[in-house]
Amino acid sequence: MRMPDFSFVLWGLLLLAAVVVMVIKKDFRDAAVATMNFNSEDVPPFFCRLSAIFDSGFKVSDVHAIQSMIDQMNEDNEVRELGCYTVRFRGKKIRIRIRAEIHLDHEENSKEVVLFFSGQPELVQAINRVMRKCAEEYEM
Repeated sequence: MRMPDFSFVLWGLLLLAAVVVMVIKKDFRDAAVATMNFNSEDVPPFFCRLSAIFDSGFKVSDVHAIQSMIDQMNEDNEVRELGCYTVRFRGKKIRIRIRAEIHLDHEENSKEVVLFFSGQPELVQAINRVMRKCAEEYEM
């Protein structure tokens, strides 16, 4: 008895995976990037302020999850993807990708966090405005 040929199923799965990758990459194809350095303790207040520019989609639980991931980073120059979040900004659903890099100062026992935000240029410009306000307040 001859076994059925399931190659069409494999090709179908491969095509589906390619479509998913293209959809995900589409969100960040024309992405702009915003970045800023923070003292570790300044990260939660920044995210709380940042969440105010979104119509919806970035919750306090997200801020706690991000802070928890940053707290777990213990190697100098460690980089970690903190996640991709779908937010509503000016009435549109937009995805934002957040990464962090840490720098440890063992002499002063401090942790500096560099946050990277990538997404659509309009959103990144708004994030940059929030960052500039924070920098002025923190006298950076």
